[in-house]
Amino acid sequence: MTDDEVKAHYDQHAKEFMSPEQVVLDYIELKKSSFFDKVQVKDEDLQAAYQKEIANLSEQRRAAHILIEVNDKLNDEQAKAKIEEIQQRLAKGEDFAALAKEYSQDPGSSSKGGDLGYAGKGVYDPAFEDTLYALNKDQVSQPVRTDFGWHLIKLLGVEAPSVPTFASLKDKLTTDLKSQLVEQKFVEVTKQLEDSAFESSDLSQPAQDLGLKVQTTAPFGREGGEGITANRAVIQAAFSPEVLEEGSNSNTLELDPETVVVVRSKEHLQPQQLPLESVASSIRTQLVKEHATAAAKAKGEALLAGLRDGKIPLAAKQDGRDWKSMEAVTRSQEGVDPQVLQTLFRMPKPDGKGKPEFASITAADGSFVIVRLNGVNQAAAPTDAEKAQYRRFLASRAGQQDFAAYRAQLESKAKIEKF
Repeated sequence: MTDDEVKAHYDQHAKEFMSPEQVVLDYIELKKSSFFDKVQVKDEDLQAAYQKEIANLSEQRRAAHILIEVNDKLNDEQAKAKIEEIQQRLAKGEDFAALAKEYSQDPGSSSKGGDLGYAGKGVYDPAFEDTLYALNKDQVSQPVRTDFGWHLIKLLGVEAPSVPTFASLKDKLTTDLKSQLVEQKFVEVTKQLEDSAFESSDLSQPAQDLGLKVQTTAPFGREGGEGITANRAVIQAAFSPEVLEEGSNSNTLELDPETVVVVRSKEHLQPQQLPLESVASSIRTQLVKEHATAAAKAKGEALLAGLRDGKIPLAAKQDGRDWKSMEAVTRSQEGVDPQVLQTLFRMPKPDGKGKPEFASITAADGSFVIVRLNGVNQAAAPTDAEKAQYRRFLASRAGQQDFAAYRAQLESKAKIEKF
């Protein structure tokens, strides 16, 4: 393509070669992490947090039990009578573990003499737990009723909690308390930033009030840019009437849970004509493609016309190019351009053997494609099973349509309130 042709296209389509509308923003960024080194934790608060931490530690108790279930075979009264009978045998000196192995209906512990191992509070049924924590070591409870049935509970041992030292927890407690203070400070300063930005005519005063720095973005359009200008909330604020036209500071905008910004329009760049030298290369590429497409189409249509009227004999090679042959192509055939398939199944059936039908398409890359249909294989007749399946499908669809119509009729006559 000559330079004159490129220039002529540029002049004729000038509106297509405009720079996008863009803005440049000033902004103040507030990050939660910036407060971490600015907050201090008092020693008394650390001590209080330590005491609260160790107060939550609980001892572990090792329990054993004998369970008689209440079920279809034993009602509540019968199960209670059975557990009381076992209680009497214990009172006479029989071994708890031996009786648990013989009578307990808890499959997880009966083989271990009823031993449940060590556990803290919150593990067992409340009635079971209250009874266990009221026992002394080696003491056996009175019969206890839970949702599982009747129990006899024995306390096998008590394991005192391991209390960590203040020194071992100090770093963790300091981090936890500082995180709480940072969160409070971040919320407070975010509110101060929003109030100051609302009351100010620019960002200088809010930045000075809070010891922050005014930063500036690179130009970006409505599709966004990089950094904070990739954020959808920032893009919407930047092109809002309040910020873009009225020159106001934005509200605080959350970039993520750790970061907020306030933005202000610094510069509004209107669309401008791009110089020819910056777009000449893309114009040249476009024109070359258009000319190549037109040339391919003209040559292809001449070949197509010759094939249709028989002036050009059908051969293995046409104009030096091989036909790409495929047998028994289906509508969902893989490996075939969907545009070719769509064209193929719109073509008329060939009249007879040796008389194919022809069609053409222009591909997305500008190529001219000739499609030759040699013949059509008739679909196999459906089997009885396939017919029955299709009848069921049609009946189901008809039923759904009838129900939908009936429902619509009822709704049209009814007064419906939605909450």
